[in-house]
Amino acid sequence: MTVLITGAGLLATHAGKALADGGERIVYYDVAPSEAYVRQVMDDRPYTIVRGDVLDMPHLMHTIAREKVTGLVHSAAFLPETARERPFMATRVTVEGTVNTLEAHRLAGLGRYVLCSTIGIYDASVDTGRAMEEDQPIGPDSFYGCLKLSSEVIALHYQKAYGVDVMAPRFCPVYGLGQWYSSGGAIFMARCIEGPALGRAVVIDKPFSNVNQYLYVLDAAQAIERCYRVRDPAERAINIGSGALHSAPDVIETVKKVIPGARIDIDPAAWASSKDRVFVRQPFSLARARAVLGFTPAFTLEAAIADYAAKVRRRAQQPV
Repeated sequence: MTVLITGAGLLATHAGKALADGGERIVYYDVAPSEAYVRQVMDDRPYTIVRGDVLDMPHLMHTIAREKVTGLVHSAAFLPETARERPFMATRVTVEGTVNTLEAHRLAGLGRYVLCSTIGIYDASVDTGRAMEEDQPIGPDSFYGCLKLSSEVIALHYQKAYGVDVMAPRFCPVYGLGQWYSSGGAIFMARCIEGPALGRAVVIDKPFSNVNQYLYVLDAAQAIERCYRVRDPAERAINIGSGALHSAPDVIETVKKVIPGARIDIDPAAWASSKDRVFVRQPFSLARARAVLGFTPAFTLEAAIADYAAKVRRRAQQPV
């Protein structure tokens, strides 16, 4: 069976790797893929790369037919900062692109459709005093969050109205070794880990969220794999996270524990502007993820940092 994955970034490629390990044939559909990065993540697993735009409906349909696609994972979207800077094109790629993939999926009569959604659809200012469940109040505070919410609402309507077999995992900030980083949380983790892994001193001099919820990309990939395979799910929208909050000092101390001799400092001005920033006030509840998908994160923060650092060292020997 063949899975078409739109996008070829951090989450998409690792999801492809997890699905390939489960016996699926993987086709990446991306407007400007880094073939070296895809090869690095996939290692010796087979895959196909098709250069294509989710706005090009005829080419998308042609690819689905030619590659004999049976299911689809949709991750292609403008990244948050680019969405803020280019709202018109971000809307086209993120929302119209989602509609195109849903319509192509419907017309081709495919199986499962997984939409990669985000914590950014929630109102992060609301603190219910408990872990964030899927009924947490909605209220994006970024244009990216608005676009992803629109995409998710449309996708779930396609499920009800047209029978498209949609699953919508909502991810907290996902981190890991990528070619670019899609969230402030991923950027912060990259700054903390990638330099020290190569013996370099790091000074964090840009503002960041002091308290955040982080999910290692290998856990995120396993969640997508389970979303793709689960049959007759009782729920379609599911929070996927680590289930824990970490402060910046927590992360830095863990990096120093995993990488002896790591030198990481926070610029005083950056700390003054960041110490009171809280990305979310409670972590995700994983109750639905466990009940529907049987998903629990496999990586502790310490284990994830160790794996990330090892991949950084490997890439240094085989540059992308």
